[in-house]
Amino acid sequence: MSYASYTSYAMKNMNRLLLLPLSLAVVLIGDATAANASGGVTRQTNIGLTHHVHLTGYGGDNEVNRKTLLDQYHACANGLANSGRRIVSLPQDGVPKIIFSENVDIDYGVNMSMTRFEGEFFYVDMDDCGIRSEPHKHATLLSAAGECKIDYLKKTAQGQCDLNRHVNADRRLTPDEQMADAIAKLPADKRALVEKALRGKAATSATASNSASPLVAGETRRIANVLCQSYTLPTTGAEFCIATPPGTFPIPVSPLNLLKAGLLLEAKQAAMTLVADRVSLNQAADASLFTIPRDFSINEILVPQRSNRQ
Repeated sequence: MSYASYTSYAMKNMNRLLLLPLSLAVVLIGDATAANASGGVTRQTNIGLTHHVHLTGYGGDNEVNRKTLLDQYHACANGLANSGRRIVSLPQDGVPKIIFSENVDIDYGVNMSMTRFEGEFFYVDMDDCGIRSEPHKHATLLSAAGECKIDYLKKTAQGQCDLNRHVNADRRLTPDEQMADAIAKLPADKRALVEKALRGKAATSATASNSASPLVAGETRRIANVLCQSYTLPTTGAEFCIATPPGTFPIPVSPLNLLKAGLLLEAKQAAMTLVADRVSLNQAADASLFTIPRDFSINEILVPQRSNRQ
């Protein structure tokens, strides 16, 4: 599997988290979503501080990946055995310890996040069976204004890449927050009915921590010297640990934790396993953290700015 193919697979699996229907919310709230046609955003203006998290990990099931790579090597060597062509020997230590390595840096601003991915993946070159690697380095700038996909190796960026739009955007809400925002906008009588129905659903549900979120809360743990709350997504078995340390601004989401706002300190799912080893809180914002290099080719895709301000 090429890195491009693996990346597509990984992102599709992570995006499954975002496609879970909140059907009860839609049925109960009904036209309340029309009152919240902004898409669920709240206005923030202060961008003076940031939080930073560095995580390391790997893509997929690393032990399965190692076995697959070894099997591919032996299949290649056997196929070339009688061809007279040169066959590159396995490294002395065998296949690499990590097949799809990933280093992730997430910078959380007041209303936006920048998530950078950097690593390499190892594959078998079928020309001579040599085990070689391909690097990757890309990022996603995310806010309620949209997302900008940045490729540092190709020097390209595509999407909503105007930094000013992100700086001035509203804060992107999670599904939980959108639910609460929509319920708050209902007339008192309708709001009481919705809240009663939601409490009833929560009381009869064996898998939901609350009726709005598909995540189930677990134990509190300490990672990189920061306390985080663990969550599980029962439909996929994915596990996360999200921190909400004291600070001067509500922490937004990143592309890796769109269901729960806060600092992502750990993620365990089929597509990717990550754990934080460094966390820096309440640092003075540096505009370069969210800036696309000047020499990059940018394909700006314009979308209307949205706001929930009446």
